[in-house]
Amino acid sequence: MQTHRGRMLRIDFTAEDLNRFRVAGQPDPLWETVLSLMRLQDRSAALVFDPWRREVRAGLPGPG
Repeated sequence: MQTHRGRMLRIDFTAEDLNRFRVAGQPDPLWETVLSLMRLQDRSAALVFDPWRREVRAGLPGPG
């Protein structure tokens, strides 16, 4: 998994860890907003996300 500035993070899960794994029943609006803002600011995936960034930025209110 690539992370910020080319560093790598590896997390190993045991079978017991995976048995305790749960998935939320619905998205959390706050986390969706936070992660979207992070993606808007991150230039590392420009080719994939630039069309989406332009669309979102065009819909944001201007200063003032």
